[in-house]
Amino acid sequence: MEKMKKTIKSLLLFIIGSSLLFEMTPSYAQELESEAKSQEEIDRELEKELAKIQEAYEEESLEEFVPSEPLSADVAVSFPSDI
Repeated sequence: MEKMKKTIKSLLLFIIGSSLLFEMTPSYAQELESEAKSQEEIDRELEKELAKIQEAYEEESLEEFVPSEPLSADVAVSFPSDI
């Protein structure tokens, strides 16, 4: 009798679990598909941003900064040699 109750409970749990699994699978597949699409969109946006950065980097010309007045870091400080 006790063994039969355990078997019935196990069978009932198996049926409930299987029905939940089959019910969730289509919605989970749709969710994965929408995530894949959004990942493709993210990749496209990243490519665009990288192209903008590369273009800005190529256009930029660097000029040497020459201060009109000495900066505080240019002041010579003498330290004793035993430091």
